[in-house]
Amino acid sequence: MNVHEWLLRRFPADRRSDRRFIGYLEAWISIVGNVVLFVFKLLAGLALNSIALVADAFHSLSDVLTSLVVLVGFFFGSKPADADHPHAMAGWSTSPP
Repeated sequence: MNVHEWLLRRFPADRRSDRRFIGYLEAWISIVGNVVLFVFKLLAGLALNSIALVADAFHSLSDVLTSLVVLVGFFFGSKPADADHPHAMAGWSTSPP
């Protein structure tokens, strides 16, 4: 069984097409994975006295910030429509109204 099949079994079929759910899932998996990588690389770099491995550990930690931006984006992008935003927040644009 590969990881894709395992993930599909872990989450209900009615939520699989929910873009918000998948976005949050991806972000949290990325956060957890990068924190684990950070700890492993930092400990290995300190044990081996490798400045390159320690630097790469902090690079992995910086990837957590990218995943946090994904979480914030999905949070704001999934807000419902209101009087000021009739198309909700899913259609953000840089062009003026």
